[in-house]
Amino acid sequence: MLRHVNFMTRKPFITSLCLAAILLAAAGFRFVGINWDYGYQQHPDERMLMLVASRIRFFDKLDPDFFNYGSFPVYCVRAVAQLSDALFHTRWANYDGMLFVGRVLVSLLDILMVYCVYRLADKLFRVPRLSLCAAAFYALSFFPIQNSNFYIVDNFVNFFLTLLCGLLLLYLKKASLSKVAGLAALFAVLLATKVTPVIYLPVILLMLFFQVRGFRWHLLRPWYRPFQYQVLFVLLCLACHFVLMPYAYIRFDKFWSDITLQMQMSRDPYVFPYTLQYVGTKPYSYYFINMFFWGLGPMLSSFFLLGLLSVFLPGAQQAKRQGRVFVFVLVYVLWNFYYFAVLGRSAVKFMRYMLPLYPFAAVMAAAGFEWTLSLFKRKKMQGLYFVAAFGFIFLWTVCFVDIYSRPLTRIEASKWINRHIPAGAVLAVEHWDERLPLFGVDRYVFVELPLYEYPDQERKWAGMKDKLRQADYIIIASQKLFVPLQKLGNCQEVARCYPRSGDYYRKLFAGQLGFEKVAEFTSYPGLTVLGRRFDFPDDQADESFSVYDHPRVYIFQKRGFSQSERQYPFPAESPGRQ
Repeated sequence: MLRHVNFMTRKPFITSLCLAAILLAAAGFRFVGINWDYGYQQHPDERMLMLVASRIRFFDKLDPDFFNYGSFPVYCVRAVAQLSDALFHTRWANYDGMLFVGRVLVSLLDILMVYCVYRLADKLFRVPRLSLCAAAFYALSFFPIQNSNFYIVDNFVNFFLTLLCGLLLLYLKKASLSKVAGLAALFAVLLATKVTPVIYLPVILLMLFFQVRGFRWHLLRPWYRPFQYQVLFVLLCLACHFVLMPYAYIRFDKFWSDITLQMQMSRDPYVFPYTLQYVGTKPYSYYFINMFFWGLGPMLSSFFLLGLLSVFLPGAQQAKRQGRVFVFVLVYVLWNFYYFAVLGRSAVKFMRYMLPLYPFAAVMAAAGFEWTLSLFKRKKMQGLYFVAAFGFIFLWTVCFVDIYSRPLTRIEASKWINRHIPAGAVLAVEHWDERLPLFGVDRYVFVELPLYEYPDQERKWAGMKDKLRQADYIIIASQKLFVPLQKLGNCQEVARCYPRSGDYYRKLFAGQLGFEKVAEFTSYPGLTVLGRRFDFPDDQADESFSVYDHPRVYIFQKRGFSQSERQYPFPAESPGRQ
């Protein structure tokens, strides 16, 4: 009896110890790259949020005058920084201070997300090892790690959407007014962060009619109670949203204008120059491929698919005897499928739009791993398989986190420019991209190359020709322009074509324009083993995966124009739409 009690008291302790180790590992991975850009603010969305937060002051000035995103993340970082200044005499309520505060906040939020994944998996499957694996898989997923280093609204959406789903599952288990109030508050926070979660409004209103008992759906009784819950949900949601984002109502015209433009972008990749990269990309498959190879990695993605398969296999029904309530797992799967079905067909496909699916992927990957682990009958083989799988996943994550152990490529390029390019030189830089060097800019003269300018015709290239004549060097700070513009050359296939711009890049990289590549800076994921470097080029990933924290940078130096001047006008106008 004593031995039995000792075992029962030790098991929760071991589980807690493992969970603590996972949380510490998650913290280590998320904080290692927190100063990845050395304060040079290289993420444009983060930069915009900091600019908006800089003009807010509690409680004198609360109008953000910006509604592309919600006000909650802006108020949140400003409130924390301002409160810290008041209580601890820090100096964080400024642009640079809030950049640091914001990154710490989202890193802490994502560490808490690891715990939420553990709790969610535990409620769904009731298998301690599976729950720990789910937390570990999320902790080791590189894409959440990467996005924890940016203060962007998608981190908040990821966290609160997961909480919303968890609370909805609890509501379905046992409905109550307090849970409806909680759902309304969480949904208001989401809408005050980003408008996208509004897609769940009809789902939530529908779910308020139901409750699950055992394995069957039941309508709430009496018949009018669901309608009471719906009214309460809507009223509380509006009230909370007004508190969190009051100027959306006070300045509704501005709010609606900004939101309409964002919604238009989701349907039309031609709205902004920086979304041209998504012209011709396929719905759903583009997201899935990037998530499979880069966001999660092949092994975690394979476990994720096996987990989905195991849920619907006939053998999965046997898991009910182990405590798995299949109907709740099914609701959880359909909740996330719904998100992917709606967002996956968006015309603009930044990888961060799928960040809310990564907790789901971790839970399902744990289910898939547990299923494959059960195929091994011998404990020794299970142990070897466990160590091999986690060893590979850990090394994969280390390879990607390794980019933060080396200086940012734009920092290295800036050092090279200041060291090798004499003062007074004319540097041609591309519009809609970063201007390099990041420091020592007063030493140089800049001309801007308007390569996104449309139409791609003679007037544009007459100006380009003059600017290239002035330039001593061409600086390409990332692949933001040269990759998509080379794909938009066929005027018969795309609504807006850039045949001359594509030709310009092809000739530039081929050395046919009188400019020679003299420096290139890359920072690929990889490992150094016994003094030898092994890199895993991620050039095929979505641009947003690398363009912020490890972009490719190229520097071209003018070598003469005797043969190349005639190249500047480029070929005659291409037929078709212009």
